[in-house]
This record gives sequence, C-alpha cells and structure tokens, in this order.
Amino acid sequence: MQEGRYLLVLTKSRNLVTKVNYHNRFNGTSNKVKRLIDCNANGELYQFVGKSDGPLVPKEKGST
Repeated sequence: MQEGRYLLVLTKSRNLVTKVNYHNRFNGTSNKVKRLIDCNANGELYQFVGKSDGPLVPKEKGST
C-alpha cells in the first residue's frame, strides 16, 4: 500500500498517467491456478512464476 501511494504521488508530481492491468483476473486458466494454490494442491508454495504469451483461453461459454 505504501509503495502504491508513493507511485501515485510520483506520477502526479510528474503529470504522468499510470494504470494497473487485471486482464488475467477473469481468465479461466488464471482462476484454475488460483484455486489450486488456495487449496494447497501441490504443497506449500514458495515461488511462482507465470508467463502468458499465447492466445487467451476464454471462460467456458454458458448455454445459449
């Protein structure tokens, strides 16, 4: 939180624009990984590195 406030002050003082991306927040693959981490499916997590450079895996479609 402190770092975020610092960045806000810094960007305002330099008249810059900033943003935060949550583009994977609702991604089906990201949500599955989050659930696996939360339930400790692979034991205690010490480090996680994620990379996304392929096509987006969309959320499953509902019935139409």
